[in-house]
Amino acid sequence: TSDSVAVLTPPTLESGPSNLEIRDQGKIVARVSATVSAAAPQLFAAVNADGSVNAINTPSARGSILVLYGTGQGVTAQPTSVQIYGYQADILYSGAVAGYPGLWQLNVRVPGGFLPPGTYPLTVNVGGALSASLYVSVI
Repeated sequence: TSDSVAVLTPPTLESGPSNLEIRDQGKIVARVSATVSAAAPQLFAAVNADGSVNAINTPSARGSILVLYGTGQGVTAQPTSVQIYGYQADILYSGAVAGYPGLWQLNVRVPGGFLPPGTYPLTVNVGGALSASLYVSVI
């Protein structure tokens, strides 16, 4: 939106209170105080192993790979976990997306066995910081 700014912070920026300057062509257009968190994970999309966007009409099979995209993973390696409806999903990859600064990719295995078909909340926890739910469909 026109009243928000996405910021890619340098890895040396420490957590805690910080003063930020927003510049447009070198000119300061705003100053804001903000609290920098070690992690603030947020997921945007879930893509099935076949490349289709996960949705009610294109669910993931139990035991298949689901590719998640988001941001806010922080700049240091922190313990990360993914849950679908309270069931732990195995993380096969967690890292940057080449050519897209700040974009985070997680490849996870959809839990099998006890998870019945349906649409469920998926959350990621990074160092104790929990994302909002992203709903995914499984069969």
